[in-house]
Amino acid sequence: MSQLSFAYVPQAGFSSFGATLSSNPWALVDASAYDDPAKPLWDAPMLVVIKVRMKRSVHGLLVAIAGAGGAKGCDRVWDGCQKQLNGMLGVFAASNDSVKRDAATRLQKTLLLGAGEGQTQLRYQEEVDFGRKQVALVSHGQGAADVALLGLSPMMTEIAAATEALAAVIGHGTTTAPPHMRRAKATAACSMTFGWAAESLEWIIEHGGNAPEREIAMAMHASLKDLVERYAVLAKPTQSTEAPPPSVH
Repeated sequence: MSQLSFAYVPQAGFSSFGATLSSNPWALVDASAYDDPAKPLWDAPMLVVIKVRMKRSVHGLLVAIAGAGGAKGCDRVWDGCQKQLNGMLGVFAASNDSVKRDAATRLQKTLLLGAGEGQTQLRYQEEVDFGRKQVALVSHGQGAADVALLGLSPMMTEIAAATEALAAVIGHGTTTAPPHMRRAKATAACSMTFGWAAESLEWIIEHGGNAPEREIAMAMHASLKDLVERYAVLAKPTQSTEAPPPSVH
């Protein structure tokens, strides 16, 4: 067997393979006892180990894809909250009530960035830090008094919720990689895992004898080969632009 390369398989190819892992021939390999990542794999048959590792790799990619999409939505909500806060403070800053005007001015200086919406241009991780700082600044003292005076407590609660939602979806505190990098890393991990699985199956088929599992292993390998061929990059032969040599008479 020629060694399979998954270098050209896109994330869609790997993510969709999750359905293949639930159908034959993969369904013939019962790995349900090892669904819990905490369960040791020392006593697991080789075909089970292969399936478990591939399932976890695909799951990691799906989580990364979902996180990337969710991050954009959470970021839109967070940015919207910041724009609302900027607008509300702008209204109070123009108030004829000097007390409210002064409170709004103080909050503008402590809660906003740049002209008022500069914080919406920060990176996701920085937005989380900024949002948490905003909430902390108005949790006590003058900031809390100013927010109460202007009736901005619901707005700050909304900002706190949007900040924590964004923190959760980007894995704030557990990784500094942006969503697109996490997705690329998960795709690369799938490529490596699938390559290892194909190589392991090839070795088992060649050296495992004629056990009943051999036919299952061959069918599993065939599904991986099908995935590679589906996204195969066919190198087109280059045509020479040089003039043909003169004929010799």
